[in-house]
Amino acid sequence: PKPIDIETWRSDWIGEADNWWYDGEGWDCYNADNSPLVSLGGVVDVAVAQDGAMFVATMWDGLYVKVGEQWSHYSLLDEFGYSRALTALAIGPKGRLFVGSARQGVFCWDGKSLVNYTSENSALPNNWVNVILSCGQAVYFGTEQGIASLADEQWQSYLLPTTVPDNCLM
Repeated sequence: PKPIDIETWRSDWIGEADNWWYDGEGWDCYNADNSPLVSLGGVVDVAVAQDGAMFVATMWDGLYVKVGEQWSHYSLLDEFGYSRALTALAIGPKGRLFVGSARQGVFCWDGKSLVNYTSENSALPNNWVNVILSCGQAVYFGTEQGIASLADEQWQSYLLPTTVPDNCLM
């Protein structure tokens, strides 16, 4: 395995059977013994808000939020009652939480309401969001067919060439 350069990490997450979190000072382990997170949930991304709240996206078990020592679970059920497969997280401008999903676009939580952005109501090129990056006042979304950005409530789209087979951003 590749060595971890602790000096360059401000906070990060490693997970297989157990899920390890480095907060810049030390490591914490989260597993079935001390948290609701289990390896079967498939942790895919973590984001930490300025107030210290930790958001954990899972592939099979929705969204977990840890505030202090208290965990909460949000399943984001689809129209069939199944938990949506989450793929990415980022804290954006104004402290908004952006949650990427497989097939259902992006969910945005501003602390009061949940908005679902899809290729039908935004500039997302595709509803499978692989990665989310918040940079300055913009949030970027890497999808199966290109990149979209949201800045000052304005969307832009950057499509990948269709001549390359199996083209996607990860």
